[in-house]
Amino acid sequence: MREKKDVTELKEKVDANKIKVTELLDVQRESEEALITRAMAVPNLPDENVPDGQDEESNVELKKSFNASRIQLYSKRALGTRRTKRLDRL
Repeated sequence: MREKKDVTELKEKVDANKIKVTELLDVQRESEEALITRAMAVPNLPDENVPDGQDEESNVELKKSFNASRIQLYSKRALGTRRTKRLDRL
């Protein structure tokens, strides 16, 4: 048979740990929000090889390497049955 032990001390430790975890999760969330805010302030600088143009229409597209029609999306249901759904465009 099992011995009956007093587990109140362990329960108190678990409760204290729950409070600590909640506090640490709040700190983590606040830190992530601060990081995202700072990252969003950094400008997206173009590559040095990008030619300057007067506006979007005056820039010439030298190479197009992305083809949106080749992207395959998988739904949860399709992942189970290995069926795919292709996009014609985004």
